[in-house]
Amino acid sequence: MDRVRFGRVLGRGARMAAQTAYAALDAAASPAPQQHRPVVHRPAVAPTVLDPVGQRTTPKQLGSAPRARQRRPTALFAPFRKATHAVSLEVTGSFFALFTLSFAGGVWHQRDQMHAGLEGVLQLALFCVVTCFFAYCSISSFVRARRLR
Repeated sequence: MDRVRFGRVLGRGARMAAQTAYAALDAAASPAPQQHRPVVHRPAVAPTVLDPVGQRTTPKQLGSAPRARQRRPTALFAPFRKATHAVSLEVTGSFFALFTLSFAGGVWHQRDQMHAGLEGVLQLALFCVVTCFFAYCSISSFVRARRLR
């Protein structure tokens, strides 16, 4: 197969894939059909409005198209947004865990200074409080990330 024909086939395949994706997004954006629809008496002829292109549309169609366009990006990117939020929480929790470990090392080194006087006790207490704070932040980030799954 030569390059020109290969490019045409590839372009056609890309267009067909885009049309399929567009049709799937439209189907995802449309509301779910109801099994039991209430009977609504409507006039026999709905008023028509000319849009800028010149096609005749009903007012109901004019109202639903912008909403569908607004919902389409959210329907497309909702799983990605959820996944990136969970990953960012896990990365944040990992950084908090690193800070927790570094301050825990400081607590371990300050434990001998506890008998040196009030200053040593205050430093040890400060290291303990900061270690507990970062441990809480780390654990809560991982718990929130697990709830998103």
